[in-house]
Amino acid sequence: MEEKLNEMEQAGIITRTSTPYSSPLTFILKKDGSIRVLLDARSINKKMVAETEKPPIQLVVLNSFHGANYITTIDLNNAYFQIPINKDGRKYTGFTFNGKSYVYNVLPQGLKTSVGSFSRAMNLILGPEVQEFCGNYLDDLAIITTGTLDKHLEHIDIVLSKSNKAGLTCNLQKCEFICKEIKMLGFIISTEGIKTDPDKIRAIQEFPAPKKIKQLRAFLGLCNFYRRFIPNYSESIIPLCELLKKGRKFQWSGKEQKAFDFIKQQFINTIQLHHPDFNKPYYLQTDCSGVGMAGVLYQIDDNNERRILGYHSKALKGPELNWSVTEQEFYAVISCLKKFETYLRGSKVIILTDHKALLFINNMKLFNGRVTRWILYIEQFNYEVQHISGRRNIVADVLSRYPPDGDLIQEDKNNSLEIAYTESEPNIELIEKLKSLSVYQLQDSESLAIIEKLKTLNTSIIKQNNKFKRYSFENDVLYYKTNLQEVIYLPKALRKDIINQVHVEMGHQGPYKVIKYVRDRFFWKGLTKDIKNQLRACHLCQLSKKSNITYVGPCKSIITENIGDIVMADLYGPLVSGTFGYIFIFVIQDSFSKFIKLYPLKQSTAKSVVTKVKHFVEIIKPKAIMTDNGK
Repeated sequence: MEEKLNEMEQAGIITRTSTPYSSPLTFILKKDGSIRVLLDARSINKKMVAETEKPPIQLVVLNSFHGANYITTIDLNNAYFQIPINKDGRKYTGFTFNGKSYVYNVLPQGLKTSVGSFSRAMNLILGPEVQEFCGNYLDDLAIITTGTLDKHLEHIDIVLSKSNKAGLTCNLQKCEFICKEIKMLGFIISTEGIKTDPDKIRAIQEFPAPKKIKQLRAFLGLCNFYRRFIPNYSESIIPLCELLKKGRKFQWSGKEQKAFDFIKQQFINTIQLHHPDFNKPYYLQTDCSGVGMAGVLYQIDDNNERRILGYHSKALKGPELNWSVTEQEFYAVISCLKKFETYLRGSKVIILTDHKALLFINNMKLFNGRVTRWILYIEQFNYEVQHISGRRNIVADVLSRYPPDGDLIQEDKNNSLEIAYTESEPNIELIEKLKSLSVYQLQDSESLAIIEKLKTLNTSIIKQNNKFKRYSFENDVLYYKTNLQEVIYLPKALRKDIINQVHVEMGHQGPYKVIKYVRDRFFWKGLTKDIKNQLRACHLCQLSKKSNITYVGPCKSIITENIGDIVMADLYGPLVSGTFGYIFIFVIQDSFSKFIKLYPLKQSTAKSVVTKVKHFVEIIKPKAIMTDNGK
C-alpha cells in the first residue's frame, strides 16, 4: 500500500495536504496481482448532491451495434483517474494513511457522482460529431460503423486523436481493434447480430447426474418449479419417479440417464433467456449451501411472470469452505453482482436471500477486511436486500447444492459460526473527564513535575536538554512530540478508562492494535506494558480468545538413500561487498553425500538463483529441492 500511494503521489493522482475530511481507506488485489486503492466514501456520499447525468442505457448501446461491419472497443487506462477534480472539491476526498493526510486531484472510485461525472466528461471530450459511429459505456468507447474498413480506420483515428488531445491514455491489453465479434454488456455482439452469452445457462447445462435419492429429489424439485412451461412433463419424469418408490433400490441405468438428459434438455429449451427491460427493476435471488453458491437474475413482466435473464453457479473451494455462514451467503450475493454487473450498474436491483443476517450488513460495526471490501463493492449499486423463506428460494438453493465445477455435494451443511458484532455506546463520563484534561494533568505528580520544570526553563535550555525537549506546554495542556506528530501526555487517572474504551470499541482485539491506536493519540511512560497488563485481565477476552499454545507433532528426520534425493538450498547475506560487488552467497548441498557448492551473487533475485541451480544440476541431478521458502 505504501508503494502504491507513493506511485500515485508521483503520478499526481493524490497530494499530501491537510483536510478536515477523512474517509477510510482500503484496497483490493486485481487479477494481475496489482493493488487498487479504494475510498470508503459512504459518509461523504450521504451528504453529497446526487449527479443527474448518467451513462447511456444499455438498450441504446446495444441498438447502436445494428448493422455494424467492424467493431472496435477502446478501454481507458485507470479511466476515472484521468478526470481532474475542481480544486475547491478536492478536500472532500481526503484520507489518512500512516499518519499522513492525502487528497485526490482526480476522480476517485467510490463517490456516488463518479459515474455521472465521467459520462459527462466523455461527452465533452468526444463531442456530438462522433455520436453517429461512437458510443461510450462506463470506461469503454465502442466504435461502430457500417462502412468499409477504410472508413472504420478513419473513425478510429478520429476518436484516438480526440482522446490524445484530451490527454487520455488507453489500456492496450484490453482494447480490441477491428473485430467481427466481441463480448459486451452480457451479450456476444457480432456483425450478424446479438446473441445470448451461453455462460448464463451453464449452471443448468452441466447439472450432474444424481447418485443418490436425495440428489434426484433436488433435481426434480428444480424442474417442478417450472413444470407448467414444460410440455408432457409428467410423462417424461416417470422413469425418474420410479426410483423414488419405497423399497426400490437406487440404481441408475441407461433408461434413467436418457430420461434425465431429455428432461434437462426440455428444461433448457423452456427457460428462455430474455433481453432486459430497462424500465423495470431487477431481482437477484441468491443462496449458498456451504459447498456451492448460486443465483438467478430475473424481472417481473406485466403478467406477473418471471423473465429469466441468467443463472450463475459455482463451487466453494479452499478457504471459502471455512467461512462463516454469513460470509458465504454474502459471497454468493457479491459473486452474482459481479457476474451480472453489466445489467445492474445504474439500475434498481432487489436482492432476495433466505439468510436474514444480510438485512443488517450495513449496520454491523465490526467485520474483517474481506467483508469490508465486499461492502465497498456493493455500495456501487442501487440495491435493496429483502428476506424470503427457504421454501420460496427453490432454484437458487438447488443450483448451489449442485455447482457445475464442484464434486457431487456433501448432503449436510457443516456447523459454522455466525459473524458476531458488538455495539458500543459513547462513554459520556470519559468525554467529560477529557474536557477537564488540564485539571487532571495538574493533579498528576508525573505531569505536574514536567510542567513546573518547563515553566522554569527557557526555550533554548529546553532544546539542549534531552530529557525535556520533546515536551511542550500549550493552552494549559502538556504535549509530547513523537517522530511523526504531537500527542497528549495522559495523566495516570485517565489511563485505565482510555485503554478500556479503546479495547471495547475495537471489538476486544489484541494488544498490538490497541497499543497502536492509543500511541497515535496519547503518551505516557510504560504505555505498552500497561495496555498488555490491562488486556490480560479482560474477562470476555479470556473466555472467547483461542489458546495461543502451539501444539507440535513429533519431528522425524528425512532419511535419504541416494545422491540427489534431496538437495538443500539457501541464501547467506547480505554481506560486506567483495572485490567484484558480490554481497550474497548461494549455498546448495546434497543431503545424502553432503557435497556442497557455494556460489557468489551480486543480487538475490530468482533469475540469478536459477542460473546457479542449473550449474549444480550438471554435477548432481536432484529429485527434490528443499528451501525455507525464502524469496
